[in-house]
Amino acid sequence: MIVSHLSIALRLIRRHKAHTAINILGLALAMAVSIIILLYVQDDFSHEMPHANVDRIYRVYREYPDRGKLLPVALTPHPLAHDLNRDLVEIEDTVTVSNPRSVWVRHNSQWLKLDPAHFTNPSFFHIFSFSARSGNLNGALEDPRSVVLTAALAKKLFDEQDPVGRTIFFRKFGELRVTAVIENPRRTHLRLGIILPMDLYEFPKHYNRRHTSNFNTYVLAGKYEDEDSIRRSIEKYSEIYWGTKKEGIFRIQPLRRIWLHSDLAYDFVKAPYDVGLDYLMLTVVASMLAMA
Repeated sequence: MIVSHLSIALRLIRRHKAHTAINILGLALAMAVSIIILLYVQDDFSHEMPHANVDRIYRVYREYPDRGKLLPVALTPHPLAHDLNRDLVEIEDTVTVSNPRSVWVRHNSQWLKLDPAHFTNPSFFHIFSFSARSGNLNGALEDPRSVVLTAALAKKLFDEQDPVGRTIFFRKFGELRVTAVIENPRRTHLRLGIILPMDLYEFPKHYNRRHTSNFNTYVLAGKYEDEDSIRRSIEKYSEIYWGTKKEGIFRIQPLRRIWLHSDLAYDFVKAPYDVGLDYLMLTVVASMLAMA
């Protein structure tokens, strides 16, 4: 029976060669495009997985009254991370991360504008997982005259040479010593290039650090704490921090939800599209394979 069906199929293929070729080519093209799309979507949905503590990391955001509504904003005040780490036993560690910006450095007698640059604390490398290509991340950024580079930025400035121990001259900060180079980050919402100590961050004159929200705050929950306990603790802490309920409420966002699911205002680290695009692409894949 099978041999008979195969024989008939081969005769039809020989009789309609052009039609068969078009069908096979269409199927092959649909499968190739589908595989590319599926790999892209898989990469999107696996964001943050390289971080060992992915299920214990949360970003703190603020909801504050605006025209009779609560507006969710990604940015928080500078001292918040320090205060949460000091006052809440449910939290193992915290970190403040500035928004990405550009910096000017002098290289081979020329000024180069490099980005993205972030200012943060030494706890950054405890909370998030990044691999060191050279140097040591233990104690990185504790020296206020130090800097950490990604492999891409290191290659741009030093080509194939190891930059650890060498200095870079910054227009605003002078000479900073490179203490580590990390592998280029992948599958994370953190788009890194130059990582600078928070001690070098220049606050505007008369800047109210406690009440002005201009930073990203992340917390690492204790090993035995769940999301609900962290959420309740941080929401209750809002009134302690502000001294009033009128300034708004602090809430948490799981790390996994930042890239595709964030709907916060002033969120400069989320994807430039939402998860709907990924679902649309999956629909396209299903349609192409069905038609093929």
